[in-house]
Amino acid sequence: MTRLGDVLYVQDIADGTGVAVSRGRWVTVRSRTWMPDGTPINAVPGNTSFYAGTDGATEWRNQGAVGMRVGGRRRVVAGSMLAWGATITTSRCPSLVVAEIEVIS
Repeated sequence: MTRLGDVLYVQDIADGTGVAVSRGRWVTVRSRTWMPDGTPINAVPGNTSFYAGTDGATEWRNQGAVGMRVGGRRRVVAGSMLAWGATITTSRCPSLVVAEIEVIS
């Protein structure tokens, strides 16, 4: 895995094609998340769209999509602050979240 920050690691599973997702680009992804022990947290229903690398999306998804290409898949491991934000107490949530992102467009 490649470390992108204090609490963010990524690992490309499949390369995509086309132009890489850059900061500020409108991107649509499909993702699913689970706890480190493999227990599913949720599958985002449908697709999620956002401006990559900016505010407005879950931070692990937001930062993890930068550099990907359409059709690419990436595993992301994020610490609780990126996964849940400051408003969620970590006593109710795992300290790490594992996710997989696929860039749709």
